[in-house]
Amino acid sequence: VFVFGSILSMGSWSGHGDLDLALLVPSRWDNGTWPPQKVDVTMAKILEAFALVKVKDIIPLYSARIPIVKHTVDPSRRLYLASAKPFGDAKYMATVAEADGEERIHSFERWQDAFEFIGNIPSDRQWNWLGPDHSLEMLGIDFDLSLRGSGLGVSWLLRRYMEQSSLARVGIVFLKHWGKSVGLNNPNQGYFNSFATTLLWLYFLIQRRRISFVDPTPFRTQPTSDYADVAPYVPLVECDFPPDFFQSVSGSVTDFFRYYAREFDWESNVVSICQERCISKKELGWVMDNEKRTGSPVYYRICLQEPLEQEVNIARRLDGRKKGAASVRPFFERAIAALDSGNCEAF
Repeated sequence: VFVFGSILSMGSWSGHGDLDLALLVPSRWDNGTWPPQKVDVTMAKILEAFALVKVKDIIPLYSARIPIVKHTVDPSRRLYLASAKPFGDAKYMATVAEADGEERIHSFERWQDAFEFIGNIPSDRQWNWLGPDHSLEMLGIDFDLSLRGSGLGVSWLLRRYMEQSSLARVGIVFLKHWGKSVGLNNPNQGYFNSFATTLLWLYFLIQRRRISFVDPTPFRTQPTSDYADVAPYVPLVECDFPPDFFQSVSGSVTDFFRYYAREFDWESNVVSICQERCISKKELGWVMDNEKRTGSPVYYRICLQEPLEQEVNIARRLDGRKKGAASVRPFFERAIAALDSGNCEAF
């Protein structure tokens, strides 16, 4: 199981977001049998495995472009960073109804030992974890589990950008928070997700020459042995950042809002880190005449190009009812107006 997403690209985890996970079988990469053709059958087996270790609140999403198994934790049972158990001192405890009718508690120092014990419990015996403090850490974390490795390649690509500058890392933390608070980062309503916000930020920084362009060609959609390496922690801010660092971040974020409110041509151009130069919708054939409006629709009113699967428009769900750029640009215009007026609560 590989971790990808912001925890890999940023080199750290906030302790509050969900985890993106990929279940991959290396021995089946080269012969082309992974991901499996019958994804629904494999996902059903995964659900059965989760049920064996009492993972609740988990559902399959078969209809997504990349099918996932989604785990959403009840807030009362969520594991936050501050409450995470030290791995060395972790104790896993389970109550088991024994053959004599008595309920006994079994304790384990290692999760591997707990798994082995659970796997040998007879099917007619009832058992459960002894409360959330003694169950698996994964039971207290939201996560999405897929069977594809494309997210790994993209995450390593984004990491090469984030490693270049503390400005890139600090700026995206703020912008993700901003996007969620104003409703722009809201995929359930057909708007952007956190990945789209990251692409907007990196594209802006490349165009402003604040970071260097990274060629995406070496980053593959299928995992390589390099992806198995443990990625080192990257601090959010370097220890030796200059005194005017946060002023620089503030200025760059303000410029970001102004760029997408007044400079970027949403109607004609594509937000893309696939090339260093500006790419037009016409070049990619991403024009309204080529939209797919039935079945699983694809729209080209606003275009953000997926860095590795370059035929994919990440903003393909922004349809005509939201009037394309007219529905997105106001978010950036309100941010600029609030900053210019000094009323930051306005956005």
